[in-house]
Amino acid sequence: MSQEEKIAKEILNNLPDWFGLPESTKKYIQQSKDLHFWADVKDELARGFAVLKNYIEKNWQESVSTLL
Repeated sequence: MSQEEKIAKEILNNLPDWFGLPESTKKYIQQSKDLHFWADVKDELARGFAVLKNYIEKNWQESVSTLL
């Protein structure tokens, strides 16, 4: 499992009220390693992340993002 997937899994699993559908959560975790991923990390603790999809040359769309 990639570092991106680990961060996404840890954060999403700590937010069951927002990300409580297992199939959707699995998709977001997979996207974290396949798409553009940014994480907010402080003192080696991931506090949030964002995953972006590139559709057309300079157009980006947020796939998932969250903060703890």
